[in-house]
Amino acid sequence: MAFARLANGNVKPTRVLMGQTTKLSRTMHGIFYDAVHDEMVLPVALAGAILTFRGGAEGAEAPIRILQGPRTGIMRPDTVYVDVKNDELYAPSADGGLLVFARTAQGDVPPRRVISGPNTRLQSPDYFGIYSIAVDPVRNLVAVANRYAELQDKEGPKDGVLIFDRTAHGDVAPRAVIRGDKTRITRVRQVEIDAERGLLFVASRGDREGEGILGVWNVTDNGDVPPRYVISYPAAGVAINPRASEIYAAAGREQTNDLRTYIVPELFK
Repeated sequence: MAFARLANGNVKPTRVLMGQTTKLSRTMHGIFYDAVHDEMVLPVALAGAILTFRGGAEGAEAPIRILQGPRTGIMRPDTVYVDVKNDELYAPSADGGLLVFARTAQGDVPPRRVISGPNTRLQSPDYFGIYSIAVDPVRNLVAVANRYAELQDKEGPKDGVLIFDRTAHGDVAPRAVIRGDKTRITRVRQVEIDAERGLLFVASRGDREGEGILGVWNVTDNGDVPPRYVISYPAAGVAINPRASEIYAAAGREQTNDLRTYIVPELFK
């Protein structure tokens, strides 16, 4: 569904995309809008597919590209990211790693790069693993929001954000890890980067005993460091509009169930 940017309250969408020919399903947890090419890119978890639509698609319109098949290595994708500057598409792999394709890749094609293996510290995708991806094309970095199965044990490690060199390939260690008690990151869901200012936005739902937050770090931060700016809100999704000094946050809990817009000019000066 598409809404007007200034929509408020219980309003109708301006457009709805649905129907069998769209190949969409109930298992969609992410979306990326490519403003340069005016395209919407959606991961469909149960189909193991990445669908690309026209930006103005509506009704039962079919996708213009489908990336799917065993050679892609894609399985149960919850997220997708398009690096418009470098013309690349990122998606999680079946073994918990990170796959990089050409932006226009379609069909059953292999990725051009893969970040995967024990040194990466990426968790297996069994309901955990990679939940979000964002690229900083200015500093050539890629940030990955990663959830850990050990979090179910209160003595286990917290979720975190792993940062790799953008062109990394193979079983490589992250160059930075933002993770630990001081970060307040628990049940991390989505990351976004403001490359112009070098800011990393993290949506963290929080657990039943802890408060969810929308936190902001420098993209060059590393270790168990507290956020530089915090909005106390159990966020499951985050997007930014620097021109309007706006942060968009989607609810991470059923009882909240809303989409909020925050105006934060001090962050986007």
